[in-house]
Amino acid sequence: MSEDLASPHGSLMLSLKQNSSKKRNSSDFLNDIDVPVKRMKIYGQNLEIIKKDDPRCHKIMDQVETNGYVLTYSQGNKAHPDWKESVSGQNPTIINIVSMSQGRRHVVCLSDEGSVLTFGSNNEGALGREVSEYGVTVPGFVHLPAPAIQVTAGDTHSCALLKDGRVYCWGSFQDSHGLLGLITGKQEISPVNLEPGKRFTQIMSGADHIILLDNTGTMFTLGCAEQGQLGRLPEKKTGRNSSRGKNSLLVPTPVQIKMKKNSLIKKIWAGRESSYAEDIHGNVFVFGNNYYGQLGLRKGGRIFWPQVVNTLSGYKWAKITPPQRHNIHFAEKREVYILGKNMHTVLGLGTVKEDATEVVHVPTIRGTKCMDVAVGTAQSIAVTKTGKMYTWGTDSDKEFKTGKKNEVLKPQLISSELVKDFEFLLVSELHDKDSDFCKILLS
Repeated sequence: MSEDLASPHGSLMLSLKQNSSKKRNSSDFLNDIDVPVKRMKIYGQNLEIIKKDDPRCHKIMDQVETNGYVLTYSQGNKAHPDWKESVSGQNPTIINIVSMSQGRRHVVCLSDEGSVLTFGSNNEGALGREVSEYGVTVPGFVHLPAPAIQVTAGDTHSCALLKDGRVYCWGSFQDSHGLLGLITGKQEISPVNLEPGKRFTQIMSGADHIILLDNTGTMFTLGCAEQGQLGRLPEKKTGRNSSRGKNSLLVPTPVQIKMKKNSLIKKIWAGRESSYAEDIHGNVFVFGNNYYGQLGLRKGGRIFWPQVVNTLSGYKWAKITPPQRHNIHFAEKREVYILGKNMHTVLGLGTVKEDATEVVHVPTIRGTKCMDVAVGTAQSIAVTKTGKMYTWGTDSDKEFKTGKKNEVLKPQLISSELVKDFEFLLVSELHDKDSDFCKILLS
């Protein structure tokens, strides 16, 4: 690949499939089987099957290269791994990636076989595996006791929800004082069971907090609480030096939400410093950073307890992507909505300069069925059901490859030579501290 896509601030991950009639090679990912014949070791004329618990098997698994594409693009500054070198010099290919999540400087991918792969910076142990350097551009496997069904990433932590409901995490949280630790108060360089004996159905990561939903419809939180993102502590108790100490922050604890009788939480989402929950009746509850009105509440500042948001309720959201200043959402009908501060034209409302204090459609793509949405520091992105990608916002250096310059007021199709033979499947945004303008929603 000779061309690199870039975004003006932060970075994003794209998952694509190639438009080709050639049959793609099958996957050799390993979970509950021994190493296949393709990866047998040869000693003289004899073939040796390497068992999955053999240390040599782990080394082989960490070197797997397969087909399919996960594409990265960013500003390319020193705050991020050198994606440009890895994309230009070799094909960063992984077959059958079904989900991915991006931290501040690392990426976590999930295969259709339940394997978890990571690459990027290993700051605070965010990769969950041993690497010889500070960061790596070649994906490697994270060794877990069972297949995973969901992965998430924060600034310097990662999580995997296993098929049996267990949650394993690695890395560390941080707060305004620095390293906060993870579970035990220290960083974890390999996966640890978050809550032994407990079974969960969904997980989400903010920059430095985790939200979990168990099989009873109860929401749990842990991590940094300084912006109210845990939704269960008063302002005076949100710091590590409070009378409750770190333990009240790092132990998964239920969030008390006032709901209708017999109601349960159905879905959860996490922003950089905010949390969202939707109950079975379509009511949406929020807490955390609301300085820019991005939570949909009139009251600004920090929200420490769950509050219902009327403008977000009743849609039955498929996804909410909430950084700090704007959000992009889509509901079950797969239409895209926007909410929040209109900095850098990230709302896609054309010449309209006002902020969106109520949820509104993105006019240009109204009626277009979308499969995924994401936001960056100064841009918003939507992937359509047909594999096209729209983007809008600030494009000072023509990073979007739309043929437009500077501010892109309305959604425009990506038109890069690099991706002309591909269909877009997924896009993942960065929980960057400078990317918190609004939210984008998919209905």
